[in-house]
Amino acid sequence: MMMPNNSFIAERERKILTIGLGVGATGLLIGILANSSRLWAGVLLNVFYFLTLALGAMVFLSIYHVSNAGWSAVIRRIPEALMNYLPFGAIAMLTIFFGRHTLYEWTHLSRAGASAGLQMKLAFLNTPFFFARMFVALALWVFFAWFMVRESRQQDEDGAPEHATRSKKLSAIFLAVFAVTFSLASFDWLMSLEPEFYSTIYAFYCFSGLFLSGVAAITIVAILLRRRGWLPQLNEDHLHNLGKLVFAFSTFWAYLWLSQYLLIYYANIPEETVYYLRRTQTGGWKFLFLLNLFLNWLLPFALLISRRAKRSESLLLWACAIVLIGHWVDLYVMIFPALGLSALPNYVDLALVIGFAALFVWAFLDGLKKAAMLPKHDPYLSESLALHSYETPEEHLVWDAQAYRALALSTIGFAVTFAVWGLMGSLAPRFREMYNLTPWQTSMLIAVPVLLGSLGRLPLGILADKFGGRKVFGLLLCFCLLPAIGASFSNSYTSLIAWGFLLGFAGMSFSVGVSFTSKWFPAHQQGIALGVYGMGNIGQSIAVFGAPALVAATGNWRVPFWVFGAAAGLFGVVFLMFARNASVKTQPKKIGEYFAILKREPIAWVLSLFYFLTFGGFVALSIYLPTLLKDIFALTLTDAGARVAGFVIVATAMRPFGGGLADRYGGALVLFFVLAGIAILALGLTSSNIIIFTAGALGCAAMLGAGNGAVFKLVPQYFPKETGTITGLVGAAGGLGGFFPPLVLGVIRGQTGSYTLGFVFLSGFALMCFTVNYFIFLRRKDQPYEAATAR
Repeated sequence: MMMPNNSFIAERERKILTIGLGVGATGLLIGILANSSRLWAGVLLNVFYFLTLALGAMVFLSIYHVSNAGWSAVIRRIPEALMNYLPFGAIAMLTIFFGRHTLYEWTHLSRAGASAGLQMKLAFLNTPFFFARMFVALALWVFFAWFMVRESRQQDEDGAPEHATRSKKLSAIFLAVFAVTFSLASFDWLMSLEPEFYSTIYAFYCFSGLFLSGVAAITIVAILLRRRGWLPQLNEDHLHNLGKLVFAFSTFWAYLWLSQYLLIYYANIPEETVYYLRRTQTGGWKFLFLLNLFLNWLLPFALLISRRAKRSESLLLWACAIVLIGHWVDLYVMIFPALGLSALPNYVDLALVIGFAALFVWAFLDGLKKAAMLPKHDPYLSESLALHSYETPEEHLVWDAQAYRALALSTIGFAVTFAVWGLMGSLAPRFREMYNLTPWQTSMLIAVPVLLGSLGRLPLGILADKFGGRKVFGLLLCFCLLPAIGASFSNSYTSLIAWGFLLGFAGMSFSVGVSFTSKWFPAHQQGIALGVYGMGNIGQSIAVFGAPALVAATGNWRVPFWVFGAAAGLFGVVFLMFARNASVKTQPKKIGEYFAILKREPIAWVLSLFYFLTFGGFVALSIYLPTLLKDIFALTLTDAGARVAGFVIVATAMRPFGGGLADRYGGALVLFFVLAGIAILALGLTSSNIIIFTAGALGCAAMLGAGNGAVFKLVPQYFPKETGTITGLVGAAGGLGGFFPPLVLGVIRGQTGSYTLGFVFLSGFALMCFTVNYFIFLRRKDQPYEAATAR
């Protein structure tokens, strides 16, 4: 059945599209008349961005045909309609010819002659050959898209089975051609913006963004069509499959993002490292460089980690929208710094985004109206319509909107307080230079905030159980503003120590947040829920990377205290306004009863021992690594902060993973592998080879993060009614685990001139915990949840 174009959207929406096209054309005209330096960079960015959405859909469709993927027949019309943009995108890309001298340095022969490296590439990078390759690649993509759509239309008309066979052969040929042509296109159109730069996995990196964004675009369109009644056949199992693809390729993108960075970092070749120097050492770009990782991986990962989330329209829609924004930011960071442009977009940039987005949507709607919504003669349509999950129904896994809100607010609050808590550690190398501190004095400065943050977790956990997490957490956030401002006005080492001690209040938030969050979820979900909450550890990464960056940008070490303190105060107000306590029907205990629990429950102390290692090790390394990297490898404060940010991100990402594994296999079994891994990997930290040291640090980060999630799976299982109190005890032990190691490392460094013995102690302590875990939990083969609830 053929449908008019405006049947998919309302008349008002059609007018908005027309206005969008007008805005884009106006912005293009203004950019040309004003000779804007950002015009052609914006054209390249948006043309390539929307081309990748169409090409990603085309690759998805080709894989569908080649692999006989019957489940996706219901949504086959969507990628076919998205491919309708390709001719328009191809024409727009060819207009880059008129901006070649602005974009590509190698088109200026006089400049190319001054570079020996660039002269060697001129046989490949020259205008006639460059645009000939561009034309061939675009023509081949449009040609294959036209033939694939034609076969689909003919199949609708006559239903002949040979159309499916021809589509499969055509798709197989296209995938082979695409692999070559897109690799060349990514080298030509993007990498040659910096003609002396080269990355061996650049094409794979570009492809990961292309396919991820293509699947995200298909998912968004499918959900919107379903909501408007055009695709009622789409069910949760189809959404689940799309969600798994987005989740998987988001992680694949992050893997390539990190791999490219590590390869270039270890090789340390100047023409390669300049790519990252422009994006991390240039004002304004550093924030977008890190935001890129959050948008393309960390946020989608957190949103889609559960099975239920992948089957939820709303969550999947949000995750895919974030991915599409992230892909645009990724290309923005790839293109604009290469041309020496500022990070702040202007009106021409925004107008071009609006115009190209309107053109893309218009082309998609035009393609969608040309065929029936369902390919009625597709041989796999009946299979797709009957798609049904044969897994055991898990209705108990539904998280309502209030639970999601509580989890989001507590996670953000935890991240903000942890950022404040980590300020002293992140700026300690600078204070050491300002006040000529000894290793012991530096260690004290780092460890003092940890002390109060550790000891205060138990009483604050009790208060959260008694008075509710909303009030305690909100007031704690507001209070964090005071010591942050006070520390900014310090003018001596003594005053820094005093205010640093009060900054320890920020570290008390953990037990409060666990008490607040856990009450919103049943016991069998608390591992993953508290694992997601624990991702607030990322606040430590924000501090170790953001604080030195703010100092470098402003030249004033006081600014980070103002910025992070204000963020805590403002979010405290937000938390008090929007957070709600879970409706748990239990009578509050007296303070003495809470402490009595600790006396009669020896397992609480065993869990504290494990958390002393896993969380304490995370805190100690994350706050002490900047100083340690500067001492051992003579890194700059900014470079050390960037590496510690990577350590914290790995540990943070592994926390919900460890909690999820603990939900499925048990916390004790997960700890068995975690503790063994720490014992081995900690020895890598004794090496003076930065590659071995990095492997040991990142490996320990992964194990420590997973261990944190596993421990806090066990806490609510054994103590479902006293979670805040036991969390306070366990959290205090973890905090103390972060307090003592910096002091010990400082003493060992002062006495031996090396940190080696400290990391040997870490390995030995992990072996001791491994033994305790075996005899207390694994050998006994307890069933903690049933035992705890029976009490």
